[in-house]
Amino acid sequence: MSKKFSIDAKRKKCVTPECRGSYVYILSKGALPNSEDEAYSIQMIFPKNEVNEEFVGELKKIYAQVLIDKFGDKKAREMATVISAKGRFPVRDGDDPGEAHLANAEQLKGCYFMSAKNIFRQPFIIGPMGKAVDPNTVTPDDIYSGAWYRCMLEFWYYDKAGNKGIGVSIAGLMKTKDDENLGAGTSTTEAEEAFGDFAEEAASMFQEPPEEQTVTDADSEVDDFSFM
Repeated sequence: MSKKFSIDAKRKKCVTPECRGSYVYILSKGALPNSEDEAYSIQMIFPKNEVNEEFVGELKKIYAQVLIDKFGDKKAREMATVISAKGRFPVRDGDDPGEAHLANAEQLKGCYFMSAKNIFRQPFIIGPMGKAVDPNTVTPDDIYSGAWYRCMLEFWYYDKAGNKGIGVSIAGLMKTKDDENLGAGTSTTEAEEAFGDFAEEAASMFQEPPEEQTVTDADSEVDDFSFM
């Protein structure tokens, strides 16, 4: 049986269970929902099941380590209470009425979700053999919103403009399977199917032109015609 996920609380890192990607900006930078900041990013959607319930519970070990490293044991407990009350832990509940304003609220029902971004570096894209692949060889047909992934995440504390919480960076991801595209883009396959009925017309553009014929005075009287 393959591992469901991994938690490294000491290093404040994890590899997630399989999750569905939404707002996937891995090949180029983009903005997550309700944000104007462009970064490499992804919104991870975790259907509510036994594995993902366990994962959400285990993440609390990482949250605790982030706060302990920042504040020490005693104050870390105080900060955990403050952050929890303000809903600033990374994992959110798609069934919470407070999330109904999100553009993809319907996709989030029956699921947990979490967003991660990386402002400084493009995340590693891990191939099926467990090795990083050159991102220049990957296309939007490979990495897109709607496919399923495992993500390597790093957690850290933030205090920005009075907002305090735990942030998440995406360090790498591995696609596990394809699914319906959740984005507005068109895939290569869809484009090929749409133009399938016009293939013959397109092919004619690339046919060899007929050989030119030499016209002599004996063949035509055009040369004798005067426009004057």
